[in-house]
Amino acid sequence: MAEERKNASISGAGKLSGGIYDTVKVAGSGKIEGDVDANQISTAGACKIEGNVKAQRMKTAGACKIVGDVQARELKTAGSCSVEGRVEAEALESAGAQTVLKSISAKQIDAAGSFRVGGDVEADRFSAKGSIDIGGLLSADEIHLELGGRSTIREIGGERIEVRKLSRGWHFIINLGGWGSSSLEAETIEGDEVRLEATRAKTVRGKRVVIGEDCRIDRVEYTESLQVDKAAAVKEQVKV
Repeated sequence: MAEERKNASISGAGKLSGGIYDTVKVAGSGKIEGDVDANQISTAGACKIEGNVKAQRMKTAGACKIVGDVQARELKTAGSCSVEGRVEAEALESAGAQTVLKSISAKQIDAAGSFRVGGDVEADRFSAKGSIDIGGLLSADEIHLELGGRSTIREIGGERIEVRKLSRGWHFIINLGGWGSSSLEAETIEGDEVRLEATRAKTVRGKRVVIGEDCRIDRVEYTESLQVDKAAAVKEQVKV
């Protein structure tokens, strides 16, 4: 017979031991000591989890720090959330400042604000508005980036890739730097359909490539078509 899962909560300030739970709620300032396995986890305020997290659904609001890995079907974060390990999820949604020191693997990722990952990011669909910093490879079938600050991604690979500046309205709602500072720096961008704005890259490869305004590209390799905006610069254009 399966062990019955119990509920646990912290209200105000307190600590909770790691373990197996049905629902875990933290409201105020709380610490969870050890690994936690729960159907649902919700935090509001300041929470630190000193271990790995496994959950069906996890939702954080305020400031949350996880000293370990996160495995969740649904992960939603608002405010500031940092994960020192890896994240595996079906759906990841972040609003505010999301930091993952290692890697992320998810079916769908939607981010708004600041999105920082030390390693690789793998998804079916990746959509982000704001400032993005990915130390490794961003790989997804569909990639849609709206730049609201200086962004850096080492490598980008996908079927359909679109990079453009964030609209002015969203830019000020998210409250990111100056309007003129929105840009993306990458070493390599490769996809079937590639449309870029405000991008600095060494190499861009694709079937159908559109290089829009404010782009500075060292080399573009394309197989079907290439369009270059008059406000962009491409040093080398090669049809392969």
